[in-house]
Amino acid sequence: MPKAILKNLDSGQLEMMWSMLKLGGLKASTHDVQAMINSADYIRQALIQKTGGQRSDDPNGYVDFDDLQTHINILVCACLSLRASGVLEKMAEIMEMEGENGQSKNPAAV
Repeated sequence: MPKAILKNLDSGQLEMMWSMLKLGGLKASTHDVQAMINSADYIRQALIQKTGGQRSDDPNGYVDFDDLQTHINILVCACLSLRASGVLEKMAEIMEMEGENGQSKNPAAV
């Protein structure tokens, strides 16, 4: 696919996702977190594989670079959804209470 067409597709896709976020009334769900995990795994795989995932002899598990921008957009929008709903702040508070080594700093939690 020519780069110009791909760029227009990607910006249109991101614009549509952003419009949905601007509608408001967001309630974070486990689906948002799962979308972030799935997309992060896809992006990680794309970064470590040796090809663009489009060769007929690519190993199973290789991802297609044509879908990479879609997963970046999903990751960004899911993260924004969690941020807008206040879930990221709650996660930061929990992580702060657990400390860097994973041990709870809250005596009541022991």
